[in-house]
Amino acid sequence: MSLLGPALMVFAALVLWWAWNKKNIFLRLLVAVFLIFEIGFSIQKNMIEASDYGIAKLDHYFEEEFKGGESAIIPESDNRHLNDVIYKFAGWKSKTAPRDFNLIVYNDNLALPTIQWIFFRRFFYHNIPTLFVENFSKAIGAQGEEYFKPFTIYFVQSTENTLLNDFKRNKTVGFDFEKLLQDKGFSVTKTIYGHDNLPMFRIYLINNF
Repeated sequence: MSLLGPALMVFAALVLWWAWNKKNIFLRLLVAVFLIFEIGFSIQKNMIEASDYGIAKLDHYFEEEFKGGESAIIPESDNRHLNDVIYKFAGWKSKTAPRDFNLIVYNDNLALPTIQWIFFRRFFYHNIPTLFVENFSKAIGAQGEEYFKPFTIYFVQSTENTLLNDFKRNKTVGFDFEKLLQDKGFSVTKTIYGHDNLPMFRIYLINNF
């Protein structure tokens, strides 16, 4: 449905433009009522009733964590067109900023907009490698834990209050990985809270995995 959104918007705008330019009082009244209703509905849903799911706070957390540094590596995608984007932005890195080995691992049962804004954006535009937990586990199996020794690893775990992907809501791999971290002696470094002071994300900071 999201792909149809822009086309539906254009179609609706054309209909409203046609109705308004008919210069018929009744049609213009309908257009005015429709626009007032839509504006009111948008304000109500997006500004008054909008729940805080901690996404902006999580984004701010990473902004502060990575401030002043640049990724020491350039991650790669299996899509050459996306790699062009990655290397384009890699060329914009500061030449003088310190280089950091950071890696973000996340439970991919999150809603797609959260994954896109928090993780994909940092992967493509900031050159910070991000892996969902299954791929990280596979990488450990292929490369061994020693491979990740230089990295500071941030594991982002969702909670029952987080906006989740309905198709992945019941996946347990993220919680299995969290249990593994706890068994290794790691504890929660930061909890991101949202509406009603509910925990939305748990962040584990992992050194020497």
